[in-house]
Amino acid sequence: MLLCATVAGAQSDLDPLPAELLDAARSALAQGAHDSAAANLRQLRLLHPESPLVAESLLLAAQVAAAQDNPYRERFLLTEARRTVRGFAASGVLDAGAAAGMRTAIAQRLGELLEQDRDYEGALRNFTEGIALLAARARTASSPAERRDLAHLRLAAARLTHRYGVGPNGDAERYFDQIDPAQLTGEASETYRELARALMWNYLTPRELGLEDANISAIATDGDDVWVGSWTGGLARYTHSTGQQSVFSEGPRSLMSLRVRDIETVDDYIWVGTDRGLSVYALASSRWRHELTIGDEQEPVALAAIATAGDTVFAGTLGQGLWRDDGTGWHALEGALPGSFITALQVVGDTLWIGTIDLGLVSLDLASGAVRSFDEINPGLGPQNVTAIEPGADRALWITTFGAGVYRWQPEANRISHFSAAGGELPDDWVLSGAMGDNGMYFGTFGGGVAHYSQPGGSWSVISLAHGLPSLNVAVVTAVRGSVYFGTLGGGVAVLSERRSVHGL
Repeated sequence: MLLCATVAGAQSDLDPLPAELLDAARSALAQGAHDSAAANLRQLRLLHPESPLVAESLLLAAQVAAAQDNPYRERFLLTEARRTVRGFAASGVLDAGAAAGMRTAIAQRLGELLEQDRDYEGALRNFTEGIALLAARARTASSPAERRDLAHLRLAAARLTHRYGVGPNGDAERYFDQIDPAQLTGEASETYRELARALMWNYLTPRELGLEDANISAIATDGDDVWVGSWTGGLARYTHSTGQQSVFSEGPRSLMSLRVRDIETVDDYIWVGTDRGLSVYALASSRWRHELTIGDEQEPVALAAIATAGDTVFAGTLGQGLWRDDGTGWHALEGALPGSFITALQVVGDTLWIGTIDLGLVSLDLASGAVRSFDEINPGLGPQNVTAIEPGADRALWITTFGAGVYRWQPEANRISHFSAAGGELPDDWVLSGAMGDNGMYFGTFGGGVAHYSQPGGSWSVISLAHGLPSLNVAVVTAVRGSVYFGTLGGGVAVLSERRSVHGL
């Protein structure tokens, strides 16, 4: 202050005006004369400390420091500029609109410098300050340049929160959803696409689930909980909102076996099919009970599929046929159909559809108990090894097979359509699972990733490692409320947000 007062007191009419010094500095900077530009700006601040152009001189001096590759001096000058702008704005020396513009530019550049210095929390504070200033301006009037800067700042904040995990959960998605991609220029457009693809996935790794086995065999959701079964590592319960997990292993007060094959959630019970029978978990009491053993010696049954219709539970087994419990105990379905090896069950209306290893598709009328082969309805499917049965749009029934691709049956026209690798629709004919989501049908394959059938467009596409899948072997697909869960062999669970997938697929 003493130095400024001394210099100011020595000013004369011969001293250059602030605007002249600022123009000289701009010209010198444009010609690469950095020292000359810095000297003019320093003289402006010394001779005219009360001039509103001091704030602009500090911003220009920061640009000079950047051109000289001196980020530490640049940060110092930007911090001084912010303090000066706030002081001038509070005293009325600076117009509020001009002050907001300067503060926005300072916040944006400081955020970039702090991110480079790995001060991610500081960077985010500056980006959010810039966003708040520009968003307030946009509510009344904004220029094309301000709308562009707002989109870029939101992209910077979204990328920062996603990549480095700073800020509250969900901030990356919140900032991203507010971006107008039409305003992005240059590399920002590619960054937007990359971020869109990254945000459409969430991963539940074996470590997060608490499982030692990364091979997923079954998935079911129950409100905020997702139940994940593994081939040899038991069952995990994962709560999305808290990130908490519980793991259930083999034992009299837990699972019958570590080898989970299917999960069905019904009211307050979780039905878990294993290779040694059914284990049922009561949510109210947090207790397990075991069911479905055969014979005097209570031999275990290898479960493959579970389905419920009202109060009746159906269990498909590998080697012991189809069983049901209507409240009076378990009873086997007698007769040649549907055979001994059941692989898939699905209730649609008044019909239980039954997938088999060697007899194709079989139907059970829930009202009359009549059983008949699908060949009687339409011989186009044949005796395929059925792996999943999924209802689709327009009352269509999708049947996935192990080795023969995917079939779609349209009951009104009684028409069968076949989709395969040879036909160009699928990446692989060994299809393990399927589910209908908001954006169409998803089919998990053994070695080809996921085949996606869009609705209502009716086009096929492939979701692979390049799109974010952790494995090309997808054993189970479950869709619920805009999220599609892919249980993979070796890569845990990948969760696709269908709302965001339009950006990246």
